[in-house]
Amino acid sequence: MRISVTTATILSIFLATAFAQTRPSSPLPATIGLNGSNWKLGSFALGEGEAKQAFLPSFDDRAFRAATVPGEVQLQLGLKGMDLYYQSKQLTLVNEKEWWYRKRFTLPNEAGGKHVRLVF
Repeated sequence: MRISVTTATILSIFLATAFAQTRPSSPLPATIGLNGSNWKLGSFALGEGEAKQAFLPSFDDRAFRAATVPGEVQLQLGLKGMDLYYQSKQLTLVNEKEWWYRKRFTLPNEAGGKHVRLVF
């Protein structure tokens, strides 16, 4: 799953610092739940998402559709039942694309300078 650079950066920093040195006496990081229906989902030809810089916070995602996380691309697009399993033309078109999930969020002020755990 692709997410915006803000989310990816925070997640990367958290994982790098969490596994680099764990202090038993350090408090648990704040947790921010990112599940919900306020995500955006868009597609590109394979390899084009990064080329078009879809990871940047400034990327224009107005053409993306609303999506729910957790969720699967095929379900988000309305495929149901056996359509998820038979290699139909519609499923092939979905599987031949690169799909990006995006979400914008703001950290609470009390999370400033602290490790934050992002939960999907």
